[in-house]
Amino acid sequence: MRNLFVAVTCMLMNEVFAQQSAYVPIETYFNRLPPMVVSPDEAYSTYYPKNKVTPCQQYIAVLRQQLAELADESAGKSRLLSMLAGRYDAESEHTDFAKITINKDGELDAAVKSANTAFFTAMDDAARKTGQALDSVSKLYSGLQLIERALEIHRRELSALTRTVWKQLQHVESIMKKKGYDTILAKGKVSHPYYIQLLELKD
Repeated sequence: MRNLFVAVTCMLMNEVFAQQSAYVPIETYFNRLPPMVVSPDEAYSTYYPKNKVTPCQQYIAVLRQQLAELADESAGKSRLLSMLAGRYDAESEHTDFAKITINKDGELDAAVKSANTAFFTAMDDAARKTGQALDSVSKLYSGLQLIERALEIHRRELSALTRTVWKQLQHVESIMKKKGYDTILAKGKVSHPYYIQLLELKD
């Protein structure tokens, strides 16, 4: 069951993050989400593709590449991007990140922190509901019938989670657009006082 959940989840994550390095509005990520799998056979073929590269592996490769690009853009000014790109140990030998101050837009920073808190709350809630539902159906079904019902549970909870996350990020997106930060990222205006903050938000 865990593999089934990973298959569906990573299919979504792969589409969300497999974007170009230029800024892409958050709404675009959600509009491009593919239909979720609807059968055990489809879930299996997604998790075990013929070319042997799973959605999770594709996602990880794309994510690593994008994090490396963002770390390059930060020019050693972001501890967060350095850590996410796996460079912190090497870069911290010649860069004292503790002495680096990142200028931040207070309104945007508060919105991101609020969205982060809400996101993890929603994730915990989705995991709890999924676990409870799986426990219930596992007592009533077995074999293919159990797999079909488990898949339906995952589809339902992932759909609900996607809608919740999108609502949480709309406020962040509205601030980005209102203040022209999307344009700043797209044009790579490194001289902007909040550029490092915007790069970290982009990760």
